[in-house]
Amino acid sequence: ISYPSLPAALQSISQQLLHLLNPKQSLLLASKKANPITSLALAKGMQALQQEGPIRAIKYFQAVLLLEEENDWAKAYSARSSFALGQWIEAETLFKGITTQALVNDPSLDAFIHYWLAQIAFRRGAVELDEYVNTAIKKAESASDAKQMARSYRLKAQSSWHQQDWPAHQMWSDKAQA
Repeated sequence: ISYPSLPAALQSISQQLLHLLNPKQSLLLASKKANPITSLALAKGMQALQQEGPIRAIKYFQAVLLLEEENDWAKAYSARSSFALGQWIEAETLFKGITTQALVNDPSLDAFIHYWLAQIAFRRGAVELDEYVNTAIKKAESASDAKQMARSYRLKAQSSWHQQDWPAHQMWSDKAQA
């Protein structure tokens, strides 16, 4: 697979890889052609979030949302950046603003959002933390997203640690490591 700009062709590349991995499964085709500028800005934002921090990254996600108001991954990463900046209410509002249909159509997005909602609940010390974490684990497992599963298992291990449930902590830590 070759393209002049890999970030700009992200949608096309991912569709081709999914087709190569599972040719019998029908692909969800985008309703409109992906804008290479928004794909590039989203990729740069993700890179900035990892390497430069949320203040630099959030600008890229906001730029994507200016061009495509309904870009759910940009909303999710913008919320993730808000979380990292300590703006938990804003992050939660952004996460919960993503439509149920978008979550049904993209199980990885669903797992990503539920993990970060569980993180917010963990940081707040919410009473329903176990429900949030269990939902995050279930969503990550249904999406077969190894990274999200490991993150969710680690969060469950942390929760078990705070509850002084040492056997559960060990079990979830081992699952995360595996």
